[in-house]
Amino acid sequence: MAGRAKGKAGQPARPSASGGVKRDQGTVKGRGTAKGQGTAKGKTSENSVNNPHGRPSSGRDPRFHSPETLNDVPRKRRKRIKKRPVLARSYVWAPILLVVLVGTYIGFWFYAAKVATLGLTQWVADRRAEGYTVSHGAISVGGFPLGVTLTVPSPSITAPLDLKGWSWSTTSLSARINPFNPGAFFLNARGRHELHLPLGPEGRLLPLAIAGRAMGGYMAVDATGQISESDLSFKDVTLTGLPGGSATISTLTGKTLDGPLYGNDEEKNFDHISWSMELRGSGITMPSGYTLGLGQDLSSLVLDLRVYEAIPGGPLHEGLKSWREEGGYVSIDTLSLAWAPLVAQGSGTLGLDDDLQPAGNFTLGTRGLLDMIEGMSRQGWARPSDANMARMVLSGMAKGSGISTPVTIRRRAISVGPAKLVDLPTIYWGGKGARSLNRVAPGFEIDQDGQVVRDGTINRGPLPDALAPIGRD
Repeated sequence: MAGRAKGKAGQPARPSASGGVKRDQGTVKGRGTAKGQGTAKGKTSENSVNNPHGRPSSGRDPRFHSPETLNDVPRKRRKRIKKRPVLARSYVWAPILLVVLVGTYIGFWFYAAKVATLGLTQWVADRRAEGYTVSHGAISVGGFPLGVTLTVPSPSITAPLDLKGWSWSTTSLSARINPFNPGAFFLNARGRHELHLPLGPEGRLLPLAIAGRAMGGYMAVDATGQISESDLSFKDVTLTGLPGGSATISTLTGKTLDGPLYGNDEEKNFDHISWSMELRGSGITMPSGYTLGLGQDLSSLVLDLRVYEAIPGGPLHEGLKSWREEGGYVSIDTLSLAWAPLVAQGSGTLGLDDDLQPAGNFTLGTRGLLDMIEGMSRQGWARPSDANMARMVLSGMAKGSGISTPVTIRRRAISVGPAKLVDLPTIYWGGKGARSLNRVAPGFEIDQDGQVVRDGTINRGPLPDALAPIGRD
């Protein structure tokens, strides 16, 4: 019948209360989903699964639609879009944080500067209490903001008499300190330094002067104000005042540490190491009077050593005596030098005998050793009889151009193999001094009448006994 509406399955449509025709709900299931109409209760529509944020089918963000499209945005997301706290915005809190940080660092810098100044003042007071004479000009503070720089004009220090009264002074000294580590600093010691060291006869002071293009490096001090670590370098340094002439150094670096700089804890007595040093040098020109039978050019020097057992404080003579009684010694782990015509490399140990004079044993591999002994005899550093005996013994030990030989220091003499080569001067540490060995000091002889005379064949100026060559037979 043309006027009657039929359902999808051929069933007649039921009339609604308003007289219209109402289709069966089951006939439109799925069709309404495709047209964006509602879905059955308890089921998720295909559109809600593919578009969970309620965006229109065009895929555009609803914030860029007309206002009525915001109705499709979930309420929680709509609040996040519209409201944001003022303090959550970076352009508000970033300047505040920057001001706080800058102000904190400025306050900390002034605190670190005060601590550094007080630390230096306390160090001077401690040295004065120990008997040193210390003086300096007004301390100036600068270096902001990278660090704290202390500049000390005209500093000087003189040791007490029991330390032989050595002294040091310079025109200016500066140290740059890291505010976050006030116990460490970088020292700038460029300039001229005046020293008086006990290198003369019987420990008399010898005036010296040192100047260089670059002098300084890293240093650290412990709670007592003593240097506990250092890493220093020197470039284009000139040493003047030696009776034998001046010395120049192209490059010299040195590291020290209160403890072991190298090695491992499996070594014997490793935990007894109190101090260690690594020294490297190149381009060194020796004074003409101190070539030791060699040339003036010391092209390279390597020295690594460790000190076992700590040396007590107080008078040096008493401290060294206690150190020796406690079994203290120095381990020369690496000794290497190229001093034409000599090339040597070896190791050994060095300590003190009953008279607190050097005593040790070394093993050296050398080239040019015979030439050095001949030069020492020619320059007066070794007696011809001792030199000839040493050369004769070492010639039988030579293998090609090289000689491997033991070197001993005992009873104030250096011996190469079984042959004595050089007498050593007596070192005065204070106290009563070393006992006599019934011999004369270097640079003197005893004539047939038993009188002490200086050898007239040696004419090198007033060299101190501690550094002078001996007389010839």
